[in-house]
Amino acid sequence: MNKSDDDEYLNKIRCCIEIANKDGMLSGEFSRKLSGLSGHSTVGTLQRLTELFIDDQTACYLEVGVFQGLTLLSVANLFRFFPCYGIDNFTSLDPQNKNLNIVQDLLSEYANNSAILINQDFEAALKSLPEHIGGKKIGVYFVDGPHDYRSQLVGLILAIPHLHRRAIILIDDANYHFVRQATNDFLDA
Repeated sequence: MNKSDDDEYLNKIRCCIEIANKDGMLSGEFSRKLSGLSGHSTVGTLQRLTELFIDDQTACYLEVGVFQGLTLLSVANLFRFFPCYGIDNFTSLDPQNKNLNIVQDLLSEYANNSAILINQDFEAALKSLPEHIGGKKIGVYFVDGPHDYRSQLVGLILAIPHLHRRAIILIDDANYHFVRQATNDFLDA
């Protein structure tokens, strides 16, 4: 890639974010049936960024932290033939398996989408990621898992060998000090 290609790619990313902030989700009707903590612009950003990779058969979407499935299923429902993976073991925010049951029910209801749940601890899942995604590379990586410093940093480091050469990493809850610090340390390293 040359500088011109890089600049063009960065402009596409910037446009995706700007349009999502203005217009929200691409798949609004489906996504309104889902609940979650992410806003419409976050979902719209993930959808638009994933769209940059849909013609690349080597790429996939991956998120850590599924909660009730809003982001994962909103992306997967829009791009039904693009592999979308979500990692969550539902232990920290779901002691009674309510969220896990919601996600499993939605996966059954919308079985024609491309969402695949990896029901494991994020560290174990990332360490064994090729077992789940095969030879795919992460095109869009949405990090919304545990928000402590170590988890944030480990979630980024363990993803490195699996990232597409043009991967886009989105960090949720970057307003939390530990998330921001771990992300900065990852970028500095």
